[in-house]
Amino acid sequence: MKNSKLKYCFLLAALASLCALPANAAETSSTGVKAEAEEEALRLEEDFDKALAAAKKDGKKIVLEFSGLDWCPPCKMMHKFVVNTKDFIKYANQKLHFIIADFDRYGKPKNKAFAKQYKKLADQFGLRGFPTIVILSPNGEVQETIVGLSVRSPQELIERISNAK
Repeated sequence: MKNSKLKYCFLLAALASLCALPANAAETSSTGVKAEAEEEALRLEEDFDKALAAAKKDGKKIVLEFSGLDWCPPCKMMHKFVVNTKDFIKYANQKLHFIIADFDRYGKPKNKAFAKQYKKLADQFGLRGFPTIVILSPNGEVQETIVGLSVRSPQELIERISNAK
């Protein structure tokens, strides 16, 4: 019995050490999106209608991500290994209007100011799971929808967005 408790404690300690981040590894911006220290942060827009109006003027695509950043393991992985990378941030800030509709585990949008809009968008785009990335033309037409963690690198996401028609 003592031996199994010792193994259990050792396993917990090992898992805790894997989850710990170095003090300078990441910083959190006011939007809750992490970016590497001293790197440019991902510029996010909150209001879909304003982003759509801006996209119509400047010709940039819109990326609407439905996510559960606090609780959804695939969402966390997508952000850690794809969205919050230097390469993707640089691309997105130059070429996209990027919106994250972040939901809690009970299906309620976390951004209270745009909760109604995010729920309406979830219904409009047929949200089935997290993460879901909807790639829209500058006119608001759906070009592609990516459901789940099917994109594994920033280059792959950039390519999917660039090639979406």
